[in-house]
Amino acid sequence: MRKLSSQLARAFSSALMQQERAGERDDCLNWLRYYLDFCAKYHHPPRRSDSLLPFLQEMASKNRSKAQQEQAVYALTVFYSLMAEWPKEHAESRAQMDKEAPWNVCIENLEKEITLRQYSPKTLTTYRQWIFQFAKF
Repeated sequence: MRKLSSQLARAFSSALMQQERAGERDDCLNWLRYYLDFCAKYHHPPRRSDSLLPFLQEMASKNRSKAQQEQAVYALTVFYSLMAEWPKEHAESRAQMDKEAPWNVCIENLEKEITLRQYSPKTLTTYRQWIFQFAKF
């Protein structure tokens, strides 16, 4: 399972405390780590909320309870709001975003084109995987 950066873990924990759900901190941190693993494995952009539905489908396929799924949704909602407000001056995250930006644009354009042409979702998944493999190369 992926380890969260200390900055992200601190910001996420403080966001949970502000919403008075500090008791669920460890569980929410675990759901966030599972989600980031899922996004890396299946090549979903973690900052985009449209990755949530496939993650929930994966959770359902692994027989996670409704309560666990609701807790994961809550944790990821906090994560998405945190990412919307995440300061741009963090050099680490900024460098990573700059590095990934051209590929994110490519994938977004691919998604639009696949939707426009009404291709199968599996086609999109396959094409997206090829783009990620090329980006790694």
